[in-house]
Amino acid sequence: MQSVSIDLFLQKFSNVPLSNVMLVALASGIFIGYVLALSSILASKTEARLNRNLNKKLNDEINALRNISIEDEDYEDKKE
Repeated sequence: MQSVSIDLFLQKFSNVPLSNVMLVALASGIFIGYVLALSSILASKTEARLNRNLNKKLNDEINALRNISIEDEDYEDKKE
């Protein structure tokens, strides 16, 4: 149980147990890591959803183009 002094920008603490300082630092690191990981996961899920929507739209467009019948007149005009 060693005591340390902490000097923050706005406030100073003296005789704070080192174990408390270490626990607060660990908890802060875990929280910051969790927030960063969560934001990265949400961004990836959003990007995946947008890509699925774009893929569906392009597949629908391809299927629509496949179903267009070629008229004989248009085909003969393009041959010439």
